[in-house]
Parts: sequence; structure tokens; C-alpha cells
Amino acid sequence: MKDEVYKTYRFLVLGDFDNPRLKAFYTVLRLIECFFMTTQIGHPDEYWQAIEPAYNMVYGNVDLPWEWHDNYRLRSIIYPAYLSMPLYLLKLTGLDTATAVRACPQMGHAVLVIIADRFLWAIGKETFGLNAAKLAFIFWQSSGWFNHLFTRCLTNSVETVL
Repeated sequence: MKDEVYKTYRFLVLGDFDNPRLKAFYTVLRLIECFFMTTQIGHPDEYWQAIEPAYNMVYGNVDLPWEWHDNYRLRSIIYPAYLSMPLYLLKLTGLDTATAVRACPQMGHAVLVIIADRFLWAIGKETFGLNAAKLAFIFWQSSGWFNHLFTRCLTNSVETVL
């Protein structure tokens, strides 16, 4: 039965997250997506929700949007604080070049995206079975619009991980 399924649906091999090679491939793919797909602004909230507040925590002198002012305080500080930790390490070590500072929040966010990939696989496999998990993982990885938004430092992306 298993061989018949693979003969008919060969593309399911691409969704096998238990395969160490594919796991490494998808991990590297997510790192590349998070770094290169975020070089152009997709949505202003990408910067206002997380990157600017994280930068302000480490370096200061940032005119934050109104959501962050003391009169309103509409946003949680947890996600920007998470993104500011690697920035702070760069600052302490003196490695805070422009490229490193720009890439740092995206790489921090990539860790969360990779965790989401792993949990989608584990929960899907446990709940619906191996073939359904493979198919869901292929859809998850191949959705262009979802990947465009999910790999950006938006708080909605973090909510998806949770």
C-alpha cells in the first residue's frame, strides 16, 4: 500500500520532514527567505511593530510610532525584546555593522519560522497521519503569499507560530 501511494503521489517525498536532508534543506530555505525576501519593504508595520522598537531598545534615538508612546502603549514589548537580544550582542562585541544590524532581526525571526515548520510537521503527523502531514507541509512551503508575509517581522507572523 505504501509503495502504491508513493508511485501515484511522488511529490509527497518532498514533504517528508523526517528526512534529515529535507529538514536541512527546508531550514536553509527558510533562512534564505527570511533574509532575502525582506530586503524590500512589504508593509510598514514590519518596521513599526518590531524592528524599530528593538533597535530603539539597543541604540536609542528612534522616533517610535504613536502605538509605542506612553499615552497609548498598544503593543507588547515581548517580540521586540526578543529581536533586540541579538542586536545587543552585536553591540557588545563591536560587530554591529550596517549589514549585521539589518540582518539580525530577520535571522531572529527565522528561528521562530523554523520552529513553526517543525511544529506543523509534528502536530500534523500526530493528528492526521504521515501522508496528510506531508501534503500540509508541501502546501505550507509552497504558498507564495503566505511565505511572503510569514517570513517578515510582523507580530501576526509571531501569532501564527504560537
